[in-house]
Amino acid sequence: MTVKRGGGGRIAVLAGIGLAAIGACVLLLASQAPSNGHRAAHGCSWRAIPAGSAGARWPACRRPYSADSPFNQRLGGSPRLAAYSSPTVAGVFGSGSVTPVVVGDLARDGGVAIYRSRPRDPLYTLHCTKHWGRCEIEGARVRIPAAARPAGVWPDPGDVSDGHMTVVDPRSMQEYDLWNVKSKPFRGGRLDFAWGGRTRIDGRGLGSAAVASGRAGLAGVIRARELVSGRIDHALSMVVPCTAGRVYPADGRGLSCASLGLPAKEAPAMGARLQLAMSDAEIAALQLPRWQRGILRALSRYGAFVSDTNGQSHAGFEYESPADYASFGDTDPRIALAKRLGVQPKDFNGNGQLEYWLPFSAAIDWGRMRVIAPCVSRGTCD
Repeated sequence: MTVKRGGGGRIAVLAGIGLAAIGACVLLLASQAPSNGHRAAHGCSWRAIPAGSAGARWPACRRPYSADSPFNQRLGGSPRLAAYSSPTVAGVFGSGSVTPVVVGDLARDGGVAIYRSRPRDPLYTLHCTKHWGRCEIEGARVRIPAAARPAGVWPDPGDVSDGHMTVVDPRSMQEYDLWNVKSKPFRGGRLDFAWGGRTRIDGRGLGSAAVASGRAGLAGVIRARELVSGRIDHALSMVVPCTAGRVYPADGRGLSCASLGLPAKEAPAMGARLQLAMSDAEIAALQLPRWQRGILRALSRYGAFVSDTNGQSHAGFEYESPADYASFGDTDPRIALAKRLGVQPKDFNGNGQLEYWLPFSAAIDWGRMRVIAPCVSRGTCD
């Protein structure tokens, strides 16, 4: 589903993300080793190159960013809580529901699309169109798969999509986060987008311009293969109606509750980290589908960072864009999951494209979420 981002200055910059490799990774070591010499989680190298069209996507076996990234650090069972935990949880989850997972409608896609730069891909020169100050990736030259499409541009996004696109170059280890990509020349040339930033894929996942909070594009996004497998080994990225202030690791602001005429007293800060206070055994006892158990376990083990705003009534999580698959004529594995679960698709937007909705179970008690003190993520608690 499309969400509206925070506006003004450098705040509402959501780049596209999404990824997932099909099948096993075929490891191909480049002539130069990565700067940190590390291999990725699950035995996948930094420069793993899957076969076929999946080679244009960042491999699913690769967890982005370093081990000390806030998104990759586990939370214990009793972390320090923020003083405002209870009222904030009541404000965010007062409706008792979370936005469903929605896939299938490529024109009304609020997800995040990500692609892997390859040596023979067309060369693009990046151009920021907004005059918000210095755009750090203005004029950068990046190779991008010819077939890659930004999220939502199928074929005319109108005002319903943010046009996110993130490109990872595994040779330079740079991640380029672009927001509001409206079109892309097929054979290379100048690529226009509203704003963007970059960071290192082996860094901490911060300091880019992917979203209002200033995190990197891949940080916290639930990838299609992760959702289907029920295994998510990182914190999640969360979108809320509005925020009040900001805390670490945020470096930006989204839609303020004041600007929407909503009370700020119970609003979360941008960058706030929430955790589900449930054990693995308690989650298993709910007897939920695997995809829901995976999300709940990630919320319990790693938590979720408030990373963006949508100006709507419900909170939700950030997901990989189906553009990652459709660009190359591949089938989104979440659609196959929905079919196995007996979900009946509908053309909710009346645009000729079917949507599959995967709602969260009413058995989930979102009131068991809690807000973690910012010093936990900083590692500065006494």
